[in-house]
Parts: sequence; C-alpha cells; structure tokens
Amino acid sequence: MESTSYLKAIRRNWWLVLLTALVALGLALAVSVISQPRYRATARFIVSPNGALLSEPNSLLNSLNTLDRRSLIATFGEVLTSERIRMQSAEALGVSPATLQKYRFTTAVVPEANVLEFSVEGPNRRDVMVVAQTMGTEAIDYVGNIYTLYTVDFLDTPFAPERPVSPNALRDGLVALTLGGALGSVLALARERRRTPPGAGGMAAGYADGRERLPAIPWNQFESQLDRAISTKGRSVLSVALLRLDGLEDYVDTLPPQTVQKIQNLAAQMLRRELLEKDVIGQFDRTGLSVILNGMSGPAAAEIFKRVMQNLTRPVRYDGGGQTMQLYPRFGIAEHRDHASGPEIIRQARQALDLASRDERRIVVYESLPKPVSLDPNRQI
Repeated sequence: MESTSYLKAIRRNWWLVLLTALVALGLALAVSVISQPRYRATARFIVSPNGALLSEPNSLLNSLNTLDRRSLIATFGEVLTSERIRMQSAEALGVSPATLQKYRFTTAVVPEANVLEFSVEGPNRRDVMVVAQTMGTEAIDYVGNIYTLYTVDFLDTPFAPERPVSPNALRDGLVALTLGGALGSVLALARERRRTPPGAGGMAAGYADGRERLPAIPWNQFESQLDRAISTKGRSVLSVALLRLDGLEDYVDTLPPQTVQKIQNLAAQMLRRELLEKDVIGQFDRTGLSVILNGMSGPAAAEIFKRVMQNLTRPVRYDGGGQTMQLYPRFGIAEHRDHASGPEIIRQARQALDLASRDERRIVVYESLPKPVSLDPNRQI
C-alpha cells in the first residue's frame, strides 16, 4: 500500500524529519525572542433605546425593531474605527495622528446581543488601554449627537493586559514543530523518491503489480522449466542452485520494493554474465534466486558461484545518494541423480542452502550422503 511505503520512507529518514522540526522550532523561538511584544485591550459597548426620549410605546417598539436589524450596531462599529474618531482621539491624547498608526483596531458584534467589542493592539500595555478608552468615549459622544433615540455606553471598560498576545512562545513553538515535521516528511519522501532507481515505478509487462521486470522468471515457471529440463536431458548432467542474499533479508520490510528488486536484479545480472544462454534463472523468494545449470555438475557450478560470490560480497550501492549495503550470499547446489524428480532436487538444494546459511560455508553442494557436505577445494571437476 502507498501509505505503508510512505510510513517506511519517513521511518528510514526520521533524522531528516526531526532535524527539520527542530530547525523550525529554533527559528520560531528566535523570532519570539527578538519580536516586540504586542498587547491587546478590549472594551465592550451596549446599545439601547433612550427611554427618556421615548414617551410613546410605539416609539419604543420601533426602536427595538431597529436594534434587531443590527444596522445600528454595525454603524457604531464603523464609527469606532473611522478616521474621524482617530483624529479626535489623537487630539484628546495630545499626540499626532501618526502615533496611532502603530495600533491595530478591530470590532466584533456579539451574536444575538446588542453588544459590540472593540479591541486595540499595540506595543505598550498601558497605552492600548488608554487608546481604547479614549476612542470609545469619542465614539459614544459622536453617535449620541446623531442618534438621539439611542444610547451607547461602556458595558466593560478596557484594562491594561498582563501578558502580550504575541509572540506566544508555546503556541508558536507547537505550530513550528507541526509545520517543520510536515516539511521534513515531504523532504523525506522526496529523498526516498530520488533514491528510487529510474523507471522502477513503471508498469512492466507480465507483472500485474507494476514491479520492474527482473531477468528471472517467476517460481512457477521455473518449476515447469526444471521438469522439462529433467525430461529432456538424457545422459547429460544437470544441477539446480538456490541463492539467498542474507544481508538483503534484513531490509525487505524497510526498503522500498523497487530498491529490493534493484539489488535482486543486480545479483541476477551477475549470474547471467557467468552462465550460458541455455541456463535458466528464476525467482526463489523475495530475496533469492534459483538457477538451472544444463550440462553442468554440482562442483562445476560451485566454481562459477565462487566468482559471483566475490562480486556480491562487495558493498552494493543501491541509490544515487551513496547508500550501500553489505550482502552475504549463500548457495545451495544439488545435482540431478538417480531419476530424481523436480521437487526432489529442489528439496536437496534447499537442504544444501540451509546448511550454507548455518555455518561458515557459503557454498554447499548436496551429495547422495546422509547429510550435505561442503565442496572440497581439491576435488577434481
């Protein structure tokens, strides 16, 4: 599954994800330290009909209906942040209008209520309170002269905030860690994609799962080829060899399938260079190969695999970033004798391979003895 491959890629490149997240966290904390604090003071206003001027019940009802349409509340919000109120407030405070440019003003109507919130943000905790108080007072006076049927007054007066609203080191750090981790995951996937061999993601003919075609036939075809070779070999010799790449087995569940196939493909190519055209190479399992050697005895096959083993035991580079892997090839060889069937000779080769995997002998030739024996280097071929 794609999600499983993504998780494996991120797990293999965990250091990149961690490094990116830590760098983002460090930058966020550095910005928090050098940034100027911003404080916020909030005032709340309530709008209501002016009972002293509404002597008739109908006038009171009409005023309440107007408040329900919210237009008066919205108008008062626009007045609060208007240029006129800013100019009048600057004059009342004894400062230039440009001084108020350092402040940020926002208004919000409380849902289902005739209440308006007015917030002022600035660099000084006391100044934001004074500016909010002054602008609120100026707006109340201005609106009171226009809408005499309504009164606007402070519901909550502003106060000097204790803590700044920004920067917030905890909040900024958590956001930076999250974004840094996400960016690190993207970089990890990009790095994994760059390491994937070219063309490995394409659909290869004969493979329903889209894997790259190997120079080796599937196992069921290999068994059929072996039965055919046994039935037609006559008096000629025939051997079967099984190759297991022990170093690759440790990475099957962590490396991308394309990378595993690339290494297996490399081993198959090395075998093909040493074998005859009539010899057959098949897939033994996820990390192994199988070979039918027509006209070749077991000891002769062992000599060929010695040359292959020397190449495979060198560190294998499997990506463009210089990543290498140490392989430990093991060979189990069985020579066809005594009218043995295909499954029987494969069983003998498996037994030889298991013996090669358990001890220091990397190449074991099965012989018609109670147990497999290793190749005698002084044996005549």
